[in-house]
This record gives sequence, structure tokens and C-alpha cells, in this order.
Amino acid sequence: MEKKSFGFTNSVTLEVCQDDCPESPREWDNISTWFHWHSNLNIDGATEISRMGDRAEFEQYLSDEGVEDVVAIFPLYMMDHVGRSVSLSPFGCRWDSGQFGWAVITKDDLSGYGETHPDPKVIVEAEVEAYDMYLRGEVYQFTVCRNGKVLHSCCGIYDKAAAVEEGMLAAKLEAEELDMAPRFQFGAI
Repeated sequence: MEKKSFGFTNSVTLEVCQDDCPESPREWDNISTWFHWHSNLNIDGATEISRMGDRAEFEQYLSDEGVEDVVAIFPLYMMDHVGRSVSLSPFGCRWDSGQFGWAVITKDDLSGYGETHPDPKVIVEAEVEAYDMYLRGEVYQFTVCRNGKVLHSCCGIYDKAAAVEEGMLAAKLEAEELDMAPRFQFGAI
């Protein structure tokens, strides 16, 4: 696991590394519902179905299951070679990639937004991007220490640059706080 370390004043250090126990973004309050047929993949909150690569067949399945007011349906693709990666677009490798499911958004899913809501494709793209980062191990954590004592830490950051930026800010604030801390002197009054 790659670690990046940075030093600051007052012996404050920052360490950024991969989060070794990230939470799956499919455990969050997602807008879309996923349906998949990948037998070796356990996606939290997704429904495992029989293989349905044909959209009309999948729409019939949704109708048969009582899923109403469908606003959008998007195919989900996966590359499964050494590691896994997901996308809304095919990967182009016919051996180790292909469609593994569908993402669905209904009117009810969007009801929390009121009259104006984000484009369903933007919603699903963000959810797929987060899950892709999770699958590829691109979830990070940072720890700010002084002389080996943890002052601040945060994990579950879905972007390395964001983890470094947030960690640098936290370390800078800790270092500045130590610079401004009153210095006590003991002696006769």
C-alpha cells in the first residue's frame, strides 16, 4: 500500500494512504437501483437477476415485478481482469468485459428533489464512478500526527487528490493551532 508523508512545523506530520476498509458506496442512500447477473459479485442493495442483455426483455421484467414510473434505464458494464472496473460504456475487450446489469431510476426515486431534479444520467454516472473507485481501491485516508500522537484522521475519501488536499488543510490547521498555543512559564510572580 502506497503511503505519502508530509512534514509541517511543530513536528506535525501528515500521512495519506489507501483506506484498507472502505464502505461500499452502494450502502449509501443511492438514487438508482441496480439489477445484475454477475454471480461472483455481491453488490449491496442490488437485485440479482437472470441475464438480460436486451432492454425490451428487462423492461418487461420490471413491469412483471411491478416497478412503475421508470424515468431512466442505463446498462452497466464491467471489466473483470486482475481487478474490476465498472462503467456506463462498454470497455471494448470482448474477453474480460461486458454488460453485467442495469441501473434504473423511477419517479419515486427522484421525488425527494421536488419539481427540479438533476439529470438522471448525471446521477447514475456519479454513482457508477464512486463504485468504480471502490472496486479499484481508490479510496483513501489521512492521519495527522505530532510526535506519534494522532491529532486528526479521516477515512473514506473517494479521490487521492482530495485526500491529500483535505489532509494538508487539517495538518496546516493543527500546526497553526500549535503555533498559537500559549506558552506557559513558571516562576515567581
